Amino acid sequence: MQDYRSFMASSSDSNSINGHANGLTGTNGTNGHANGLSKRNSDAAHLLRSRVFVLSGKDERATRAMADNLKQHLLKTKTAEDTSLLDNLAYTLGHRRSLFPWISTFAAADISSLVKTIESGKVKPVKKGDSPRLGFVYTGQGAQWWAMGRELIDVYPVFKAALLDCNVELKKLGAKWNIIGM
Repeated sequence: MQDYRSFMASSSDSNSINGHANGLTGTNGTNGHANGLSKRNSDAAHLLRSRVFVLSGKDERATRAMADNLKQHLLKTKTAEDTSLLDNLAYTLGHRRSLFPWISTFAAADISSLVKTIESGKVKPVKKGDSPRLGFVYTGQGAQWWAMGRELIDVYPVFKAALLDCNVELKKLGAKWNIIGM
């Protein structure tokens, strides 16, 4: 009877199922097991959570101007709910905007720290590097038998076209030999 009373007392909380809390909804929808978070704990952690903000421009000056525009917008914005504004802002800047060559990133947990970070001058736009290019050179010696790479040239026209494109680039770099041995 004691177990039943403790079960009923703990399950009377709307945020728990079978005495186990599982974040905001109280249950994971499957078996009532907890993920270790209660609603009270998750609210506090949610408010202190930092987000990453990404600004991107076609040149350094444009990226700095975007940061200044963002700061001005945040100073004018009056909201009681920083959390949803910052969540939406971080998502939009990071996932719904084009990424240009110049990028500036910073983290903040609330609007005032975001404004302070932008004002600090410590956030400097940097030019992202070009993506590395990868090339393959076949010696004609396959892992299973010799001339295995040569067989790929005969069987797959797209493979041959890619090798011919590579050959053009190698010639531009000064190679005196042909990639396919022509």
